[in-house]
Amino acid sequence: MINIKYCGRMGNSLLQYAYARILSKELDQYLPPYPIVGFPKTYEEVNLNKKNTGGGECLVLTKINLWDQSKIKDLMKTRENIFIKSSCCHYNNFKNYKTEIRKDWFNIAQPYDRNKLNINKFFIRKNGFEPIKIERIENDDIVISVRLGEIVSGKHLGRLLTFDYFDIILKNIKFNRLYITSESIDSPLLIPFDKYSPIYFFQSNYMETLNLIRLFNRVVISQSSYSWWAAYLSEAEEIYYPIVVNGPWVIDPQNDVDLRVDEDRYIYVSQSKSKILGRFKDIKEWK
Repeated sequence: MINIKYCGRMGNSLLQYAYARILSKELDQYLPPYPIVGFPKTYEEVNLNKKNTGGGECLVLTKINLWDQSKIKDLMKTRENIFIKSSCCHYNNFKNYKTEIRKDWFNIAQPYDRNKLNINKFFIRKNGFEPIKIERIENDDIVISVRLGEIVSGKHLGRLLTFDYFDIILKNIKFNRLYITSESIDSPLLIPFDKYSPIYFFQSNYMETLNLIRLFNRVVISQSSYSWWAAYLSEAEEIYYPIVVNGPWVIDPQNDVDLRVDEDRYIYVSQSKSKILGRFKDIKEWK
């Protein structure tokens, strides 16, 4: 049986579930429901015919870089359960299953029509925030998912990306309208974006924002697994990914986190060099 330790945040929960689902398939093991709000498939039992009632010795997976399938299969010969404690933040764990992930496991209905929007949560900043009516999302519009929340409280301050980083992108590309999403939309950290006359989106919940981001053809993400999933599950043709100086996404062979995607739609941006590096296949030097 595959067990998952609940980690509390949507982005990490999706990473854990995807990895557990792959293990369930590859090792032919039972996977109990691991409900993630907004994702109906996570409420299902997988490989129900393999469900066991015994305890058995447990293989605990804590830090996972590249999944060594043969090693895990050998270990499972003497164990009856796998307990996943890691967030499994390594894209190579999932890349061979991207079709299943997008079209099945995390396939969610899109409640919005980008050509006929019915969302009354867009605002511009003018002596405070004023509502604005948006009829449709254009192909050249761009959205930035700015991750703030508990990051700015100090506990995870090292992963914070501020306007200076995002401006590397904005001043080097042509775009129509800029949209900003954040769980802390009234934060003073967002005021510098006003030089680009952004349209702010006030979210009620994480699924609402995730679905809004999925409407866009051009997406800029923060150093956040939630931002990563919002872009990955979209059909955007341009996704701007941060190559950071500090935080969990720092590129290091010893790092457990590496969510770089080798699809051509991903464009990588160096924080240290203050420049857009380009697409995965064209980059020789990542730092």
